[in-house]
Amino acid sequence: MSPDLHPLETLLRKRIVVLDGAMGTMIQRYKLSEADYRGKRFRDWQGKDLKGSLELLLLTKPEVIEEIHAQYLEAGADIIETNTFSATTIGLHDFLFPTEPTRGRKDQQFFERVVDDPDLRALVHEMNLAAAKIARRAVERVANQTGTRRFVAGSLGPLPVAASMSPDVNDPAFRAVTFDQLKQTYFDQAKALVEGDVDLLIVETIFDTLNAKAALFAIAEVFEETGKRIPLMVSGTVTDRSGRTLSGQTVEAFLISIAHAQPLVVGLNCALGPDEMEPYVEELARISPYFMSAYPNAGLPDPLSETGFPETAQTFAPKVTKWAENGWLNLVGGCCGTTPEHIRVIADAVRNYEPRVFDRSSARAPKMAREARALPKQLAPPTQRLAADDQGREEKRSVSRDEPLGSARASRAGFGALAETPADVLYSKRRLPHFERPWGKYAVAFSTHKRRQLTPQERHIVLQSILYGHEHHQYELYAACVMPDHVHLLFEPQIKEQDAEGNTVFWSLTEILQGIKSATAHRINKAASTRGLVWEKESFDRLIRSERDLQEKFEYIVRNPWDAGVAQQNEDYLWVWTQQRSSARAPKTVREARALPNSDARDHTQDNG
Repeated sequence: MSPDLHPLETLLRKRIVVLDGAMGTMIQRYKLSEADYRGKRFRDWQGKDLKGSLELLLLTKPEVIEEIHAQYLEAGADIIETNTFSATTIGLHDFLFPTEPTRGRKDQQFFERVVDDPDLRALVHEMNLAAAKIARRAVERVANQTGTRRFVAGSLGPLPVAASMSPDVNDPAFRAVTFDQLKQTYFDQAKALVEGDVDLLIVETIFDTLNAKAALFAIAEVFEETGKRIPLMVSGTVTDRSGRTLSGQTVEAFLISIAHAQPLVVGLNCALGPDEMEPYVEELARISPYFMSAYPNAGLPDPLSETGFPETAQTFAPKVTKWAENGWLNLVGGCCGTTPEHIRVIADAVRNYEPRVFDRSSARAPKMAREARALPKQLAPPTQRLAADDQGREEKRSVSRDEPLGSARASRAGFGALAETPADVLYSKRRLPHFERPWGKYAVAFSTHKRRQLTPQERHIVLQSILYGHEHHQYELYAACVMPDHVHLLFEPQIKEQDAEGNTVFWSLTEILQGIKSATAHRINKAASTRGLVWEKESFDRLIRSERDLQEKFEYIVRNPWDAGVAQQNEDYLWVWTQQRSSARAPKTVREARALPNSDARDHTQDNG
């Protein structure tokens, strides 16, 4: 090994390195009160309640943070992150900046006051410096006990504002913050972390790459001003199964956008569980000329689970271990919902696998998609950065209108990924992850493979299969519509069984949809004497969040054949089903559809029966 290599890079070349897990998940276990968050120092604070400002605990409950660090280190983590995910002036302003916006909404003038506020900047510097020292104490104590070197990573998380998106749907051109303001807020944080002697910096949970670029620019300025340079890790967040960040970039575009910073490690974290994240980890591992990291959430949000996420250590670890077995990883850990037990099982499992091997000698920014795809076999020629003369050659990516962005809730509402939206917000054009809430009503749609057209006989097969699950109490079906090339369902999963411990187990969305697709594909292929795919693998679902939402989705489903022009206004469509009337008497007008859920509609149906 070269004597010039940083000790972390030396370790990354030897084996798969283990990162810690969630800080917020562990803090929740302490059940701290408002008084705990305030401590003596902020006891008389007159502003908003401070409970939930996790970074404030660095000053009021430092022993809690140090204890959590120690638990992760004792579980086998090589790297622990400082508790500074939101320890920036902008990240803390909701708690600690007392001034309200003068124009009714938070705009660039408001955030200029935030980033320039001397008291808030001083507090941010104190917090980050304290975070680095607390983590360093825990690392040195465990390293002395075990004889194994550990590392402190300074965490720079996302912000509650984005440079490339408007927070106001009615004003899409509006930007609440400027690039310079973002750069300033990250500069203050990064400088304090470097002064605190962290071993590396992690810019993580990147949902808007322009925000990340401000952080990377700020870090470069810190390195120049302090004369100290430490390794850099960059971790993006794919927010849903469209495979894009919230600002619309694919993982390939994300890699190209941040490659100029020459990070040591590039990877993905947050928003998705290991099942959903896997294809994007595989893709990034294939094209990236940097060490590869991945630390997913413990599944998708599940309020019934202890941590708010469903994956236990025993179910989570085998899934990420498979990535190590496939040769995709150099660094692995956990994000929201993971605990020291998750990290312990992961550390034990990945010990048996070699790290991902690649040639980093010419790791530079790929300038075209063709070059990026070729990188694992033959690296692109060296280039210091995306020069101005390359600008016209870069592939331009945009979000397809057919692939709307979905929502994924981070463990901290307002940071990292979109928070769960209030119940009065409708989702008629949003593509959501599978929340698997057993008591919820769901609207689901899935399409035929390559939009093949179902014959009338095949549509009848599909509808009968859907009704089978309803009649056998897998789900309560409220509405179904089998269109020529797709299916709409509105249903509520029912109880499947009681497990050995007496817990109630519901039919999951995956089981229900897989059952319908599998049974109908078999019968359709058998009837046509054919073989092959009938349905697309992916389905689109959303949780119904209000009575209004339920009513509108019901109307949409039962009116769909007529609104889409598949059936004429006065024509019956045989493949619509509701509990109020048979498929042969499907509603033919908007007026009838709106009346269906009411008792008047039931009487009307009986009168016409």
